[in-house]
Amino acid sequence: MDFEVKLCALQDVVSSVFDAAPQKMTSGLNAYVRITVDDAGLVHFHFVDTDLIIKTNIIVEKYTVGECSVDLGMLYRAISAFKVDDDTISTVKLLSQSISIKNKSTGTGDKLINHRRVIPLFDAPAAGFSDVNNNEPFKIKSGFILEGLKKIAVSLTPYVDKNSLSGVLVDSIDGVIRFVSMNVVSLTEYKIKASGCSNFRCVLPGKVVSKIIKVLSKLNYNDQIEVLFSKDGSSITINAGLFLISFPLSKEEFRDYSKLMKDYKNCATIEADTFVENIRNLSFALNKDDQFRVSLAMLNGEMTLSVNESENSGIEVAGFNEEFHIDFNAFLLEAVLKNIPTDHFNLHFKSNSNPVLITNTGTEDYTISSILAPLQ
Repeated sequence: MDFEVKLCALQDVVSSVFDAAPQKMTSGLNAYVRITVDDAGLVHFHFVDTDLIIKTNIIVEKYTVGECSVDLGMLYRAISAFKVDDDTISTVKLLSQSISIKNKSTGTGDKLINHRRVIPLFDAPAAGFSDVNNNEPFKIKSGFILEGLKKIAVSLTPYVDKNSLSGVLVDSIDGVIRFVSMNVVSLTEYKIKASGCSNFRCVLPGKVVSKIIKVLSKLNYNDQIEVLFSKDGSSITINAGLFLISFPLSKEEFRDYSKLMKDYKNCATIEADTFVENIRNLSFALNKDDQFRVSLAMLNGEMTLSVNESENSGIEVAGFNEEFHIDFNAFLLEAVLKNIPTDHFNLHFKSNSNPVLITNTGTEDYTISSILAPLQ
């Protein structure tokens, strides 16, 4: 296996795979990329970990077919070490126990300068994809999927036990795509209109969500992607143009409690920026031993926030004039509110011992709703 390619193009594709990987990989973590040169002059790069496969490619002219696997971190650092100009050509060649990457560029006075890196091979199996060719793919804007996953990622916050996550429900019914995630303290639902989208339902493993977000963030919002389900429904593949992502779907049952959002009647409308700013002003007094507790008290259309003996008052509350008191984990509450893009949010509640419902205001294109459990 060998091929010639412009160094700038090689750096772009390797950097894209590395950036899309779950974390900044280093040697010795069994994180590898498999390089395959096919008969058509396409060089395929497959990144593989325990949760998903990312595939991308680049077109070359001079080549011989073959394949090998190398450590992803070592390949990235070797490629990044080279200085790039538009005329730099890289020759990648498979040796007996390594691959050689050699660059030629023209230096000062037309003196030929050679740079070479050698990377040992990585003993790894070939990357494979689940059988997805038996079902018809459907197309959707990448931005719809990206925004949905970002919005429900609030339930993947580090302030809760990751083992409590039950995955992310994604379904489409009559032109509305819905994303639902939950953990032991919160539930978030995001709905967006997507006319022409096929009906479907699946549960994504919680641990792959951040990885999918990384890949889709490299696309434009309106880029069309193809989604394909395997025949047995056990896996999904997203064809994102430059990237092809494949991962297994969750086999666990997802208990959808979003129907509980219909039971709320009392509602107070609050300005989001003022509310968050007041929480941050009190952050110095938060106590880990008290679960970072912040208290909300409403009376006569005004809200007071307090932590221990410190308090901020004077937040205007519209639509509710009764007396009400409830406590939350400040960081979880702020994480939910960061997810609300509108100037105001609605706070729906039953009692100070029941979870509250927080929703956005002022838009019909999408709705985002979060249920957050109070501290007792």
